[in-house]
Amino acid sequence: MNTKILYTALALLVVVAGVFYGGKWLFSGARKTPTEKLAQLAVAAPTPEEKVKAASQLAGSRDEEAVQHMRQVLQQLHRPSSVGHNSPAHTGPTGSQPSETPAGAQGGHEVAEVKAMMITGLAQQWDFDSMPLLLEALDDESFLVRSRAHLAIQRLLQVDVGYRPDDPPEVRRQYIQKFRDEYQKMAVLIEKFKQRQKSGEQ
Repeated sequence: MNTKILYTALALLVVVAGVFYGGKWLFSGARKTPTEKLAQLAVAAPTPEEKVKAASQLAGSRDEEAVQHMRQVLQQLHRPSSVGHNSPAHTGPTGSQPSETPAGAQGGHEVAEVKAMMITGLAQQWDFDSMPLLLEALDDESFLVRSRAHLAIQRLLQVDVGYRPDDPPEVRRQYIQKFRDEYQKMAVLIEKFKQRQKSGEQ
């Protein structure tokens, strides 16, 4: 009799453990959203909070496709506040100055937050292929985005050229061009670094 009770208790214990750990595995797996979906949510989620949350998860992801999706988000959200505003080569008519809209005016402050997170995520992954996007972000309408892009480029290029994110657009563009020049000078070294990265991943 005692043996029968013992076997019954052990069987119940196994069932309970299976349900607990199986459920834990199931739900933990369900919580991991694919980076492609996170990128979509970061751009087009119904609420600002959902956009920021998705962007945070995407920026912190180490999925091999995360970098590509971060670039896509940054590119999709890049909108100049006026024609030529984000192009350092554009000076406009004599005496005219491009206008800047308040941070987040493209659709809410969360847009600037999302872009800033993408920039940080790309820099943390040492993604030199995103440099053109980062250079464009140096002339973004948002001070937050410009500041984050400045830090990212300093991290990647390991140089500073005197750029200040709070300078007027016409001043910023002079230093953005200097960053572009430094990027071109370092092209060979950057290519070698990228090759070492690929070798390490294989």
